[in-house]
Amino acid sequence: PQPRMITLLLPLSGPVAPSSHAVRDGFLAAYFADSQNPSRPTVVIQDTGTDPSAIWQYYNQAIENGAEHIVGPLQKQAVTLLSAPPKLPVPTLALNYSQDQASNLPEGMTQFGLLPEDEGRQIAEHTIQEQLTHAVLLLENTDWAKRVAESFTQHYRALGGTVLKQGRFNPGTSDFSAPIRGTLNITESLARHRQLENTLGTKLEFIPTRRQDTDLILLVAAPIEARQIMPQLKFHYAGDIPTFSSSHAFSGEVDADVDRDLNGLIFIDIPWHTGSSKEDPLFTQIKKRWPDAHRYTRLYALGIDAYQLLPNIETLKSSSDAFFDGRSGKLFLDASGRIHRKLSQAEFSDGSPTPRQIPNQPASLTEKQE
Repeated sequence: PQPRMITLLLPLSGPVAPSSHAVRDGFLAAYFADSQNPSRPTVVIQDTGTDPSAIWQYYNQAIENGAEHIVGPLQKQAVTLLSAPPKLPVPTLALNYSQDQASNLPEGMTQFGLLPEDEGRQIAEHTIQEQLTHAVLLLENTDWAKRVAESFTQHYRALGGTVLKQGRFNPGTSDFSAPIRGTLNITESLARHRQLENTLGTKLEFIPTRRQDTDLILLVAAPIEARQIMPQLKFHYAGDIPTFSSSHAFSGEVDADVDRDLNGLIFIDIPWHTGSSKEDPLFTQIKKRWPDAHRYTRLYALGIDAYQLLPNIETLKSSSDAFFDGRSGKLFLDASGRIHRKLSQAEFSDGSPTPRQIPNQPASLTEKQE
């Protein structure tokens, strides 16, 4: 049965407040759009403050105040603490994942969030399906980038792909020639040229060559770095190698002038960003009300889906083939109670994302849980 009262537990103050506000506003947008539902529950919003370790205090208080369903918390530490007991007193949709993703969840808990690992896994499936089997990786030295890259590498290898080399760079870098040359073996080409000149004692005409054994570049970078790296890949003779990225390469705001350098980059993202969904009234409403919404679009989508998932979680549990078409992706539930996302694919053309058809995936490429 539909709960009569839902409490939304979010850290609406402190360093993650902007993210929490976006999730809250998305949740409420979906709630108000549900006005014709005669059994629409009451929603109570509770600020959980700046200390994730205090989550049980807020959780228990919400239940004492009549909550029949909890949505939240948002911070990983708080979710991990709530995941400790074998059973929770009321159904709980956490908006993140516990620290140990291999652990069993308490009875009554479902976890849902924007998991970087889902993106790495999905890019591996797409590229293997397109018979791109020899990859080099370029990634930021950040936690989220490493998580995407590790997930991609693990799944890509399991599906028969080979990761040849990996290059890293620090956020804020503007000259990416060193990691690009190193990853594409251009450094070795230059060294052979210098060695030959030294041996012969004369200057030689020379065009550096890149490695010829790769058919895929995985670029895991934020928008500013991605816009600089794509032209530098072309400069280093790699403009013809298919280049894929996670959602992090797109700012969320369509700006053809700013993103023209991303032309040719293939990425996965939520349907709102890839143009694969028709104009959505909720998205239109959010953009109109919050002009800078593009910075947090994925979190608004998470909030909308959190509200709309509640009556559908039992259906997802009933079948491993069940999906929910959400704003944050096509959602399915694994055996442990964690929700994962299948994202849409797009390619930058004339500076704007355009939908790209994902090849049909045979059953062997649709592993839902590792």
